[in-house]
Amino acid sequence: MLELMRPVVLLGSVVERAHKLLFGPSEVRRSQAADQAFGLEIQRNLPFLFVEHAGTILMDESLEYPRPFDYTVAIVALADLSFRFIRGRGEFRAQIAPERTLEAWEDLPLVLRLIDTDFEAREFSSLQDAATALQPRMDRLIESFSADRRPALQQRLSSVHEQERAVIRQWQSEIKRRLYEK
Repeated sequence: MLELMRPVVLLGSVVERAHKLLFGPSEVRRSQAADQAFGLEIQRNLPFLFVEHAGTILMDESLEYPRPFDYTVAIVALADLSFRFIRGRGEFRAQIAPERTLEAWEDLPLVLRLIDTDFEAREFSSLQDAATALQPRMDRLIESFSADRRPALQQRLSSVHEQERAVIRQWQSEIKRRLYEK
């Protein structure tokens, strides 16, 4: 059986390499163009980030091109914090990171809930939805990420993440119990 599989695996490998060679560069260009178009869409839907807070669009180079499926990603960098917007396959996510520390992303709805008790924690469905929640809270958000207030916010985020890990461990234990109790 193994001898029959070797030619199939070899053929698959050759086809994959040929596809990357022939279509790879155009897929990368198409993905980069989609990211640039998404950046322009962000500028249109969240103009206050650029006009009032001097934001600039950055492409997220931490993720490889071409992006999988129809995913597109753009970062808006301000002086003291950055936003990352991700869209694809019917999903939309907004994240935030201090300054240009682009490894410490947090979900924007979680951070907004921590800095504003009136904010109803929910995932955003679009750029317009994110803009509606974000614009009236920008001053509070910038203040929360300032050098003197950031440690308190980081502590609160760590506490939330620890609670989430505890819930996950409980679910894991329950799943294992149900799987093996028979």
